Amino acid sequence: MPNFIYRFRIFYTNFVAVHASKTLMMHAGQFCGMSTALLSEMTWPDVKEAIEQKRVVILPVGSTEQHGPQLPLDTDIVNSFEIAKAAARKTSNLVAPPLYYGITPHWMGFPGTMSIEYDTWIRFVTQIGNSLAKHGFEKLVILNGHGGNSAAIQLAAQNIAESSGVKCTVAAFSYWDVSHAQVNAVRRSAPGGMGHSCELETSLQLHLRDNLVKMDRAVKNVRTRQSEFEQLDMMEDGGHVLFYSVGGGGGAYDPGEWGTIGDPTVATRESGATFFDVIVDQVARVLEDLSRRR
Repeated sequence: MPNFIYRFRIFYTNFVAVHASKTLMMHAGQFCGMSTALLSEMTWPDVKEAIEQKRVVILPVGSTEQHGPQLPLDTDIVNSFEIAKAAARKTSNLVAPPLYYGITPHWMGFPGTMSIEYDTWIRFVTQIGNSLAKHGFEKLVILNGHGGNSAAIQLAAQNIAESSGVKCTVAAFSYWDVSHAQVNAVRRSAPGGMGHSCELETSLQLHLRDNLVKMDRAVKNVRTRQSEFEQLDMMEDGGHVLFYSVGGGGGAYDPGEWGTIGDPTVATRESGATFFDVIVDQVARVLEDLSRRR
C-alpha cells in the first residue's frame, strides 16, 4: 500500500473518531455546547441561550429525614435529584439546584430529621420559581421525592404561575405519581410493601449508592388498612382519603420502632436499576409533554 494512502487512512480514521467524540459530547449536554444538564454548572450566557431554546427547568425537592435503620437521611432528595438529572439529559432540559429540606414534622421523633414549616417552605419554593420565570423560563417542573411535600408542591406551583407576572406553566408531582403501573409490574413486595424506607426507596438507593445502604438492618413493617378509603401503598392508584397524623399515625401510617413503612427486606440493586429506568422514562414523558404545551 502506498505510504500516502496509509497516512490518509490514519488521518481519516482519527478525524472520524474526533468528530464522533465531539458529537457524543454535544448530545450528552444536548444544548449550549455544554456537557451538563445542571443549571448550577452553567454560565449566565449559557443560561440565556437555554432560555431562548425554550428549555424546561426541573426543581428537585425532597427532605432530610429518617429513613429507617438502613437508609441515609438524604434518601428522598437523592432519589429525586438523580431521577431529574437522568430525565433532563434524556430530553435536553435543565435541573436547578435541589432543595434538601422538606416538610416532615411526622418524623421529628427520629434523630437527624429536619423539618421546615409549610408557609416557609412554600414561600421559598415560590421565590425560586419566580426567579426562573422572570428570567424567561416558561416551563417549570417541581419534582418531588418526599411524601410530606405532596400538598405543598401543588400550592407552590399555583403561586409561581399566578405571582410571577410573566407567562409560565408549572407542573408539580412526585416521581411515583406517574409510575404506578410500571413499578407495580416489576415489584417484589406485596401490596403494602411500598411506603417509606420501603422496597422502592431501598432498591433505588442500592442502585444509586449501595455503599450507604445497611441491608442487615432492614426491617419489614407492612401496612394494614383500617378503612376502605385509606391508601395502603404509595404505588396504589388514587381515589383515597388522606388520614394524616403526627407521632405514629396509627394503622397504615404507623412506622413502628424503626421508622419503616413497607418491606425493604426484598429490595435489590437489580430491582433498583429497573425501578430507576422506568421512573426516568415516565418523568421524561412528562417533560416532553410539557415542552409541547403552548
